[in-house]
Amino acid sequence: MQKCYYLPNWRAACAGAVVILVGLGLSAIGFIGNRNRSAMDTLLYGLLDFHSVSAFIVSLILLACKIGFVGTGVYYIWNSQKIIRAKIDEKGLHYKAGPISKYGAIFFLDTLGLNFIPFKEITDIRLVENKLLGDEIVIITRSKKIDLTTLTVLSQTEKEEIVKVIGIKILSIK
Repeated sequence: MQKCYYLPNWRAACAGAVVILVGLGLSAIGFIGNRNRSAMDTLLYGLLDFHSVSAFIVSLILLACKIGFVGTGVYYIWNSQKIIRAKIDEKGLHYKAGPISKYGAIFFLDTLGLNFIPFKEITDIRLVENKLLGDEIVIITRSKKIDLTTLTVLSQTEKEEIVKVIGIKILSIK
């Protein structure tokens, strides 16, 4: 038995478009306000600034950020039907966790791998109601409490199914 739960396609496509726009917006910074330069100088200045060592280093870091944003956006759009947020198998729960806060996600989250927690470690699982952000799955283990904030994007029925399946599994282990 293996069940996967995916990020909704429209969310992945919207997130990808936003991240690409951020990357392109960062690229526009170098091109704005350079009317006295030729087209080639403006293009080179927008990508890398060779006027001083410090300007070059800053523009190199910005270029890496621009490429990262655009690349991540393309990844989201290209893989919009395959971005896994959680997976339940015979051994336990694989879930997406990473650099995320309760009030906003970092878009690079879905390029990271899944974390794993075996059923034998889980002592309780609940669906906590949150009207603002959506209901959240909370797992209590022997050593800590895990808020699965990344799963709030799933549908209510998917969240209830996860809680039910894991609840049955941990009861059968006890």
